[in-house]
Amino acid sequence: MVVGILYTDNLKGFVLAVVSSAFIGASFILKKKGLKRSGASGPRAGAGGYRYLLEPLWWIGMITMIVGEIANFIAYIFAPAVLVTPLAL
Repeated sequence: MVVGILYTDNLKGFVLAVVSSAFIGASFILKKKGLKRSGASGPRAGAGGYRYLLEPLWWIGMITMIVGEIANFIAYIFAPAVLVTPLAL
């Protein structure tokens, strides 16, 4: 009985870690596209511009990253670090 519970917990942690990696990876792409969009219509973020804060695509990327990080944190609750850490970005 205990072995079955440990197996399902490891499986939950594994799935959460994979989903976390997908969300974090997608967030990089979304934030980059948002930065490029905002840079096309004003000063770039690297030049001290803050226009990206008004870009919805950048915010979607930021929220996606936060969701991914929360899923990664929860994955450590269910599975050991030796299983979760290699799956993180």
